[in-house]
Amino acid sequence: MRTQDRIKNRARGPIARWMTWLLRGTAGVGTGGVTFIEAWSWATPVVDANWLAPLAFAGVVGMSYVLVIGLAGLVVAGIAAAARMFLTAGVAAAGTAIATGPLIAVWLTGSATVPPASGAAEIVVLSANVLYGRADIPTLVGDIERVSPDVVLIQEPTPGFERDLIEAIGGDYPHIVRASRPDATGQTTLSRLPFARPPAVRLVDAGSKTVADWPQIGVWVEVGAAEAELWNVHLIPPVGFRQMRAQDGMARGFAEKLDESTADAIVLAGDFNAPERSSPLRRLTSRGAESVHHGRGRVFEWTWPVSKALLLRTRIDQALAAGRGGTAAVWVDGGRGSPNGSDHRPVWGRLAITPR
Repeated sequence: MRTQDRIKNRARGPIARWMTWLLRGTAGVGTGGVTFIEAWSWATPVVDANWLAPLAFAGVVGMSYVLVIGLAGLVVAGIAAAARMFLTAGVAAAGTAIATGPLIAVWLTGSATVPPASGAAEIVVLSANVLYGRADIPTLVGDIERVSPDVVLIQEPTPGFERDLIEAIGGDYPHIVRASRPDATGQTTLSRLPFARPPAVRLVDAGSKTVADWPQIGVWVEVGAAEAELWNVHLIPPVGFRQMRAQDGMARGFAEKLDESTADAIVLAGDFNAPERSSPLRRLTSRGAESVHHGRGRVFEWTWPVSKALLLRTRIDQALAAGRGGTAAVWVDGGRGSPNGSDHRPVWGRLAITPR
């Protein structure tokens, strides 16, 4: 080798070694991290201690941005393969598969709509977080007119927003449960179907020093020969140790609702402040609740935050349903609503219920 080439190689050595360790470290940490948060969400440990709260938070955030993690792993795998670092490339590719594989599989095998079973009765549900009452009511009403839901679930309405929305659609939705508040904890449920039982308003510990409790509204309606139980869900965002524990406790409370419901079908819809593959949602899907987005293969439909770049958006607004006691409850259609001035987009679903 010529002296000049040896000098170049010697100068390039430290940079090459640094890049090698950077690729190996990124691949190892990334794949290890996504494996941990996937395992955490499946294990669904009870978050009842401060030291568990950061792990639960990492799981929620990690599952919110699995596409970003998967894309980063793909880039690292490509660079490593080009550098003939095939083991590192394989590790990074494994991380990409763990992060994005389940989503891609559902997307490829799901169907946007399915025909309802013979004899099934249908109910349409629309849920919208209106961001402290800042959503544009005419735009929201446009979604309601287009989807024609039987039940409308609103999170974060202020008293003024609640009043204006009822003025706009109350004639078509005369059965109303009001729990609006001047902060982010209020709810309103509006139904065109009469209530089969007295509505319930659960006041749940918010895990916050400034907000004592969050209302969660439950209503029961007749759908054909079946009874459906619908809960307006708003889980507290996991922004601190107390809040993370409170979010987990609220999710466990709704899991108990799934187990204890005496209705033929139960619907949980609203702002869960958590993505579908996170542990709060796995507490519910592991008990048979199916997401309208998952069931219809719409796993890439983000709902929040509207104003951020595409890769920083995720879906924390959900609609889940489960049949009870042998009754079949299947989402036959669904999707999301239009941007309306809130940082969330509405979600909706058409549920077919076939009584036992």
